[in-house]
Amino acid sequence: MQLKKQHPDAKLIVCSMGPKSFETALRTAIAMGYDEAYLLSDRKLAGSDTYATGLAISTMLRHLGFTKDAKEPFIVLAGRQTSDGDTAHVPSQVAENIGIPQATFVESLKPDTTGNVIAKGLLRVGIKC
Repeated sequence: MQLKKQHPDAKLIVCSMGPKSFETALRTAIAMGYDEAYLLSDRKLAGSDTYATGLAISTMLRHLGFTKDAKEPFIVLAGRQTSDGDTAHVPSQVAENIGIPQATFVESLKPDTTGNVIAKGLLRVGIKC
């Protein structure tokens, strides 16, 4: 939402994969200012592992026109956790399937003057001795 404030012409799209009950969260995103919302919901996808989830979401995004050769620039922002897991695998798998660069555990984003986005990340490393 902060990027939208800085770039009012930006189009914000929220996507999710899950049961019909996820519609509530998507409606909340629309109420917050997102422009479009898409829910990928099919009983055949129930219980998908992270690989299948990443493949399904990237397929949906490609269907919506988000490919590495897209005419309009875009950025995919994803959360780390899901309603049923905490592996942080899906965003990386989506980026790989679409063929776009990725940055993980991003703390802040800043567009530069050339159309790129500078991502500042946070890497938390826990070492037990």
